[in-house]
This record gives sequence, C-alpha cells and structure tokens, in this order.
Amino acid sequence: MTREPAPSGVGSFVCWLRPKPLPDRSPLDEAAAAETGSLVVNYHRAMENFQAGHAWIAWAVALPVLLLYLSRVRHLSTGHLLAVAAFVTYLVVVATFTILPLRFDDEYRSRLPFDPAIVFEPFFLGRLEAVMSPIQYLGNVLLGIPFGFLVPFVWRVSQSRVLVAGLFFSLSIEALQWFATKLLVAFPSRAADINDVILNTLGVLIGVAAFAVVRFGYRMLFSSAASTPRAWAHFHARLTS
Repeated sequence: MTREPAPSGVGSFVCWLRPKPLPDRSPLDEAAAAETGSLVVNYHRAMENFQAGHAWIAWAVALPVLLLYLSRVRHLSTGHLLAVAAFVTYLVVVATFTILPLRFDDEYRSRLPFDPAIVFEPFFLGRLEAVMSPIQYLGNVLLGIPFGFLVPFVWRVSQSRVLVAGLFFSLSIEALQWFATKLLVAFPSRAADINDVILNTLGVLIGVAAFAVVRFGYRMLFSSAASTPRAWAHFHARLTS
C-alpha cells in the first residue's frame, strides 16, 4: 500500500488551513458528549465550591491571628483593623474568582498538554464579542473597584500610587493564572489577557474616584467635628487628611 508524501513548506501550511471534514455523529454520540460536558461542568462546580470553602476556612483561622498581631505588636487602632479585615476579605474573594479552583491529580494533567495563551490585543482594537462576554467585561471592572477604594484606608498613599499598585495587582493575577495553566493545575485552563489588566485597572480608577468623592463630601460635612467615636477615628483621619 503506497502513501502520498507528506506536504512540506507552503503546502503543509495550506493543508493546515484547509478545513477538515467533521465525522458523522450518531444520536448516541451526541448524547454521550452532552453527558460528558454535563459531568465536566458539575465536577468544576464541585471543585470550585470545595476549594472556595477551604479558602474561607483558612480566612476564618488566619484573619483573627493577623488582627491580633497587628493590634498587639503594631498597635493598630480598631478602625484600622476593620479596614485591614475588609481588604483581606476582598483578596480572598479575588482569589476564589480568579485563581481557584486548582486541580493537582496526574490524570487531569496528562490529558491536558496545554500551552497557556497570552492575549496582547486590547478589546478596543478588535471585536468586543470576540474577546469576552459583556458579563466578563463588567466583572473585571467590578473586581478592581474595592482595591482602589480600600487601599487608602489601609495605607496612607497617594492616589497615583494606588493606581500603580492596582496595575501591578492585576498583572500579578494574570501571571498566577498563566503559571497555574502552564503547570497544568488550573481548572479550567486560563489565558493571560491584557484586557483583564485594562478592565481591572479601570475598576481601580473608579474605586479611587469613589474614595475621592466620599472624602470630599465628608470634608464638607464633618471636617470640623470636635470628636469622633474611637472606632471611627481612623476613618475620620483618612477622610479629612
């Protein structure tokens, strides 16, 4: 039996571009594929809930220890501790949405020889629907807003530094997603996307603007207050400084 020589050069590229005919699938095949897809979705949800539960258990154990340390050793005020608690809680929420779940079994890793993609094309240079859904756009923006609003309550930094920190925070998330996919532990596989960075940073900008608006209004109303409750003293100082 003779075989045609394999194409090379331009010929191989043309063969690669040529659409391949899809094999006929019986109703049984369709049903099996649908059942498999349903099982994958259910497994993903179970893994997500399982690991998110562990993340919140770790949060419930570690957060009181951190707050006790900051109170006894660093002598942070009650209001400052509340701001730290809110920011740490936000970080856990971000991790559950962007990094978790992860999957470490060898059977999963052997089935997915996946090379993670890096998307450099911003959404405003291409078709919006080709990049992500409107819900994903909104979610990426919302993800960055708490960062821009909470950081000034935790650290005394300028608005420009909050923006820079937010940019690096988003880049760190994309880097972790890329490495998790590269190591074949991301479930599902993810790609590092410049659009996520742009939208997250836009959210940080909105959070910074919201903090500036709140601070302006607070100064107009309460800057001359003679005294404030002890738990509110930290927030009063940050909003009037």
